[in-house]
Amino acid sequence: MSESTGKGDRKINQEQAIRNFMRQYLNKPKDGQMLHSMLEDLGEHYEADRAYIFEMDPERTEFNNAYEWCREGISEEIDNLQHIPVEGLEFWL
Repeated sequence: MSESTGKGDRKINQEQAIRNFMRQYLNKPKDGQMLHSMLEDLGEHYEADRAYIFEMDPERTEFNNAYEWCREGISEEIDNLQHIPVEGLEFWL
């Protein structure tokens, strides 16, 4: 029986999964439907309830939830996640 996957191995596997998703969508038109499909695939892969894409405003003072995918039965938060001050999410940067 093999040893359980270490923290470093999990990080490598996650990075490989993200690269694979990016390659899958690289040559597709970049529109809302493509982004929603990508979020759905990522959410399903990671068994998440929701997945987001946040955009930073041009003045770099706040984030806005631009795209959101939610698993069936999970309520959307896109309208509640607007105008989030950068100061509160500096760890994302």
